[in-house]
Order: sequence, then C-alpha cells, then structure tokens
Amino acid sequence: ETAPCLAVLGMAHLAAGHPDEARAVLRRAVALGAASAATRLNLALAEGAAGDVAGALALIAQAEEAAPGWAEPALRRAELLRGAGDRRAAEAAYEAALGRDPARAEALIGLASLHIARGDGARAQMLLLRACAAAPERAEAWDALGLALMTTGDAAAAEAAFGEAARLEPDAV
Repeated sequence: ETAPCLAVLGMAHLAAGHPDEARAVLRRAVALGAASAATRLNLALAEGAAGDVAGALALIAQAEEAAPGWAEPALRRAELLRGAGDRRAAEAAYEAALGRDPARAEALIGLASLHIARGDGARAQMLLLRACAAAPERAEAWDALGLALMTTGDAAAAEAAFGEAARLEPDAV
C-alpha cells in the first residue's frame, strides 16, 4: 500500500458513493504522505459526507493553499457551507470559485440559486445566462433561469427557458 495507490482507491470509493470507505482510505493516504490538493479535497468531501463540516473546511483550506488557482476547492467549500445553512459564507465561496473560473457552471448555478432564494432574481438571471452560455447542455441551468425570469416577471422568457430544460431532460418533467 503506497500513498498514491491509497489516494486513487479513496477517490474510487468516493466516486462510487462510499464515503466511509473513502474516508478511511484517504486518511491513511494522507498519513503516509499523499498531501496533494486533490487528495486533501477528496478527503474533505468524505469528511463532509460523514458530517464533519469543520474538518472538511480545514482540509479544503489546505487544498486551496496548495493550489490557489484551482476553482474546485472554493466550489466544494461553497456547497458544504450552503448545505450547513451558512448562505452568506457560501455566497463568498461561490464568488471565489468564479474568480478562479468565471465560466464554472456549478458555481454560477449555485450562486444564482442563493440569489433566487433571497429574492434577487435580476442578479440570478445574469449569472444563469452566463451558465447557459458556458454549459448549454445543463438542464438545471435552464430550469433555474426559468425560475429567475419568473421572479423578474418575464413569463414568456421563463416559459422558453423551462422548455429548453424539458427538451434537454424530458424525463425530469
């Protein structure tokens, strides 16, 4: 068992939806010296899935320090904070992710959904237009755009956005 092999095995467990197994393997990998940003981020995801938000955030901070230009840690921090109910901090983390990758669809959609939730449909609309341009195949971006357009009173454009979402994912309707 080498640290790099354990890091890959932990990532495979995480991808397969087995966060407890991933957590154990990734902890061993880090203890044996696998300290890459990706390994720490994967361990953070496993820790977060296990309910250790503080531990996950600490590992995400380490990943961000090791790879300051990488948007993924900030995106994962935003999702973790949003799940924990800290919307203000989640917004800041989404903004940080977008500062590193302005076309990152997940960050655009996540940040827009926070704006929709607080009634700022106009700001959400702008973010979602960027998301739809960056990832036109993402039905959830079109669906969220429809919601944002409804909040701004543009029912015709909202209907068109919902229609595109339904075209992309007809089984989701």
